[in-house]
Amino acid sequence: MKNISFNQKQICKLFIYLSFLLFPFQNLALRISSSSYDLTAIILIISIFLFFILNDFQKFSFRKKIAIIYTLIFIAYYLLNYILNYKAPLGRFFASLLWLVGLLNIIILSSEVKINQRSIFNIINLLLILICVHIWIEYFFVIGIDDYNTYRKARSMSFFAEPSYAGLVLYAASIGYFFIFLLRFNINYLLLFLLNFVSGYITLSLHIVTFIICLLFFTVIFFFAFKKNINFTINLKFYLYTFILFIFFISFFYYFKSGDFFNHFISRLDIFNFENITNVSLLCWLRGMDQAIASIHKSYYLFGMGLGSTGEFPFYSEFGNKLESYGLGTLTLKDSYSLFFRLIIEIGLLAVIIFLVYLLYRLIHFYNFICRNSSRNKAYIVFNFLFGISILIGSLLKEPNFSRSSLYISLFLISSINFDSKKIKIEN
Repeated sequence: MKNISFNQKQICKLFIYLSFLLFPFQNLALRISSSSYDLTAIILIISIFLFFILNDFQKFSFRKKIAIIYTLIFIAYYLLNYILNYKAPLGRFFASLLWLVGLLNIIILSSEVKINQRSIFNIINLLLILICVHIWIEYFFVIGIDDYNTYRKARSMSFFAEPSYAGLVLYAASIGYFFIFLLRFNINYLLLFLLNFVSGYITLSLHIVTFIICLLFFTVIFFFAFKKNINFTINLKFYLYTFILFIFFISFFYYFKSGDFFNHFISRLDIFNFENITNVSLLCWLRGMDQAIASIHKSYYLFGMGLGSTGEFPFYSEFGNKLESYGLGTLTLKDSYSLFFRLIIEIGLLAVIIFLVYLLYRLIHFYNFICRNSSRNKAYIVFNFLFGISILIGSLLKEPNFSRSSLYISLFLISSINFDSKKIKIEN
């Protein structure tokens, strides 16, 4: 077989750009039985697979050979696990196997594609503006202010499957714009930050928690990076703008603290008042945690219950009993309401720890990159990484679906960015 040609490479890249263009359009997902499969996830898997196979095995890079080895080990182990410890229907097992193999290969191989990160940044910017405009049109004209949040899903969600996914993407974008504003002090990034943050708030998504966690975490990282290697003038601006923006957040939350929106969030975050919890979303999340803890014990702490096993084995949960009493015993039972919980249940604690170590490795590379003065001229790299990892953090907290576009683009962005300045110039 001949080496992959220039045209074939370009076709693969065009498919990847197409997958990013389609990522907000979860309403176009393929629906099979009770499951939905986003077009972005399907196209990204196909693109990476094509890029992988259209090459001479003799000239495969080390990374591609590693991908083959890891994929074969992954498939062999979980097939054996399924045969010996049947826990899930065959359809659920193969669905989980397909999506997780796809995600594994995106993590390993996406950097081989050498996609133009500036182009991805431009695509995301355009889509985010479109999403924000659509969110406000829904708020004012489609749902209406008077009927907003008065019945199920009477909340803005643009083209996403749920308001939660819309909120996740908008809050993740807010994190990206916030920090590239602090890098470049460009008023346009500040305006985009405000637009995305307020639009995210309008969705009433609980991913405002994701936003707060990411904001605090990355503020610490940028503080140490700026302190280490950037001149006093930039440091002073960083501290000043950070202080002003934190005052803005405090004022914003104080202003809205007595409104219906604020009460909506508080009812879903009272996790320590166990006896009096009545919010269904919070009960589902806590039951997912119970299921994850039970799976750790049942699988001898390391290897998980097997692919597709979420919700397919008995476990005790006081919160599950409460849901049963409401007639909602099966609600989110088979996805555990959190990607973190679902991964622990299906692939085990050991694999999850390895994954978290990989994320730490990428964060260290990111930290070293922003320590360099040159990072100020590569704001699109900083945005793409922050956007991707913020979506992933939000997914780990409360978005368990393996086939959602947001999960795929986040892992692609985290894994595909090369923080080497010389290679960035070549790729862009």
